[in-house]
Amino acid sequence: MCDNADSYFPYKSFRRGQREFIKVLCESLKRKGITLVEAPNGMGKTSGVLTVISYLAEKGMRFLYLVRTHRQIDRVIEECRRFEELRLAAVRGKKELCRNPKAKRLSNYISFITKCNELRKTGACPYYEASKSHPVFERCYDPLRARSDTCPYYEALESIKEGRYHALVLSYTYLLDPEVRAHIKEILKEGVSLIVDEAHNLKRYWLAHLMRKVDLNELRSLFDVMCCDRGRELITSFLRSNLEYLELPKDYALRIFSGCDPPDYTPWEARVLYLNLREEVLISWKILLTREELIITRRPEETLEDILRRYHSSILVSGTWGGEEACKGEFLSRVRYVSIPLEKWGEIEVLITRDFTTRFEERRKTEYYRLATVLADLSKKIVGNMGVFTASYDILAGLLEVGFQYLLEKPLFIEERGADVRRNLKMVERYKELSREGAILLGVQGGRNSEGEDFPGLQMTTSVVIGLQLSKPGVERELIHLLWNRHSALRNPDLIYGCRSAFQAAARPVRSPDDLGFIVLADRRFESCLKMMPSWMRRKVRLVSLEDIPSLADEFFSARSHLFQAGRIGATYGANDHLLHS
Repeated sequence: MCDNADSYFPYKSFRRGQREFIKVLCESLKRKGITLVEAPNGMGKTSGVLTVISYLAEKGMRFLYLVRTHRQIDRVIEECRRFEELRLAAVRGKKELCRNPKAKRLSNYISFITKCNELRKTGACPYYEASKSHPVFERCYDPLRARSDTCPYYEALESIKEGRYHALVLSYTYLLDPEVRAHIKEILKEGVSLIVDEAHNLKRYWLAHLMRKVDLNELRSLFDVMCCDRGRELITSFLRSNLEYLELPKDYALRIFSGCDPPDYTPWEARVLYLNLREEVLISWKILLTREELIITRRPEETLEDILRRYHSSILVSGTWGGEEACKGEFLSRVRYVSIPLEKWGEIEVLITRDFTTRFEERRKTEYYRLATVLADLSKKIVGNMGVFTASYDILAGLLEVGFQYLLEKPLFIEERGADVRRNLKMVERYKELSREGAILLGVQGGRNSEGEDFPGLQMTTSVVIGLQLSKPGVERELIHLLWNRHSALRNPDLIYGCRSAFQAAARPVRSPDDLGFIVLADRRFESCLKMMPSWMRRKVRLVSLEDIPSLADEFFSARSHLFQAGRIGATYGANDHLLHS
């Protein structure tokens, strides 16, 4: 059935491993059940997925294609235009698309959703009313291009109903949104297959979805506004104690939330948040009060495996599963694992520091300054751009506190916590434009720039991954481990997810067999990740001293100077090359 699938591929040539990926994907979609596919980042998975969708759509199959970020949705829509017969539509977030200032101004998502529902039910949203009567059909439909007088979100849902699309593309966080799932089920009916890209984070997102966290200062303010005397007394007494955390029985928590006496002039948004929290407490499994936040954990109505089994077949794709043992351990039901190994992928060097770590007990200003000095020296030895990805914003701040930015001779771009998508995109575009002169991007592992963003050619030739991203010791970590133990066979999820985040960031420069990648894993604990390292990366690993890194970079780039002189690196990457085999 899959012998002719690659004839739908829109490019003149295939990347290494791309034919194998298309065949594996096609054959897996014919099966029922859950299949985990491990394939290198930069292989061209997007074009491979759309090739298979185009081929199987002619045989009556329909698909949900889930990606991690909005930026990846953009790429899928752009790539769709290269497939002449493919009909694909994007589903984006309601808040991202909202045009009604009465709802959009609300920063809290629960308040926003409540206001949106209220405006629609009362007929007070003109954008929603206009959306119902004018569905739009485009072969590669993106609600960001909706008419200015409609609600892009509901225009998209109406258009999808009428458009007879082969596939919908959306962020996989929306797979957990009951409203989105209900609409999709109504639109696509039965027999839909699911393809998830960057699926190594899916289980973690699902588990995080079971936890609601409220900042303790925000909770205290809410109790003040709602005149919840018991709630205020509880927080005051707890903070005076020596307790690290307090587990609240559900009945006691309900009495606290039921014993409020809000005045008539209480702000609408405070009432909404209060009622929502009370509902969360009502369906909770565990309620913990810590010195930073209130954590409400609920029992899932269904497991992630239950959700995946609803579909005819579910294919979970990642370049950093970490091997069969690690990824199969995440799932309690039977899953199939397929790997597309490439022993050689790019011109790379991988270094692990044997004499540096970011372990909390060993963090000192002297160590931050030592690292900052080495990074500044390294930036002078490389060709092209450099990416620096820390395990946390605390470590990022530690580098800046010792003056890292003042040691550099090249422009520094710093990823801001909570920056909106458009602002971050502008920053990244400017960073990429400076690849000939050289620039440094400073961000965090697991962020939008360390996963899902491509930096081919000179846009990033060097990636430095600082620290292993592990949960902080404490009650929240214990609670997360308890959830993992209930819903997976993994007993050390921290290490597996820390290694995966690091390898995702490390692989940013290597998006093709011809890319250069000088990769530094700056923490001796990365030795414990070697078994989970992608095979193409593992073949070039060396243990070195932190201070040796600049001279090793000089050797690496000097030995490849002929590639730059011949124009083989950097020159081939034009303005639209990120679409090629994306």
